[in-house]
Amino acid sequence: MLIANLKNVEVVNIASERLHLHRHSKVFHLSYDDKVIAIGQYFNGPFNLMAAHRTFSHECCNSDCLQMLKANCNISKCCTGVPLINSHGEVIGINCYDDRHTPFISMNIALKCLENFEKNGKFARHYCFGMKGANLYAAASLHKLKKIIQKLFNISKGILVKVVVQVSPNDHVGIRAGDVLVQCDGCIIYNILEFETMLLDKVGN
Repeated sequence: MLIANLKNVEVVNIASERLHLHRHSKVFHLSYDDKVIAIGQYFNGPFNLMAAHRTFSHECCNSDCLQMLKANCNISKCCTGVPLINSHGEVIGINCYDDRHTPFISMNIALKCLENFEKNGKFARHYCFGMKGANLYAAASLHKLKKIIQKLFNISKGILVKVVVQVSPNDHVGIRAGDVLVQCDGCIIYNILEFETMLLDKVGN
C-alpha cells in the first residue's frame, strides 16, 4: 500500500496489514511522545492514501477549544476531519488544521459528544467547562511544582487550573487559577482528558 506524508516527507511503502484500523476504543490512554499517524486520502484520482506521522505532544495547542490536544505532525487543510491513529491501529482522535501542528479532538471526547447528541438532539456543554486546565506535571513550572509538592507531599496526579471564567459556577465556589484538582465526584483525576470525559458524563444530570 502506498503511503505518502501530507507535507515534505518522502513516499514510503508500508505493508497493508500494519495499517489495519481497529474499532475505536473508549479506554485508550494517551502518553506524551506516543507515535501517532494522521490518515487521509487525496481528493483527486487515483485517491492515494496519505499519512503524516510524528508524536503526541504535551504542549498546549493554544486553541479556543479547550478540549483540543496537539500532535506534532502537519496536515493540509483538505484533511481536516481525518482520523488520528496510534501505533496499535486505534483511532484516537479527529484532526483539525493548523499550519504549525495538528490540533485534534480525542475519541474520548468525540464519543461523549456523539452520545450526548444522539440522546438530546444537541450538544449541551457542562457548566464546569467554565475553566481551563492542563495536566499538572506538563503545565506547571519547576518552581510551581516545588511549591505544590511542599503542600501536597504525595501528589502525582491531577490537573492545574490555569483560567477560571468570571461569574461561572467555578468562580462562585472559589476555584482559582493555580489550584490543583485531584478528584471529581469521588473519582481520582489522572489527567485533563479524563476530567473532561467525567464532566461530559454529567451533561443533562
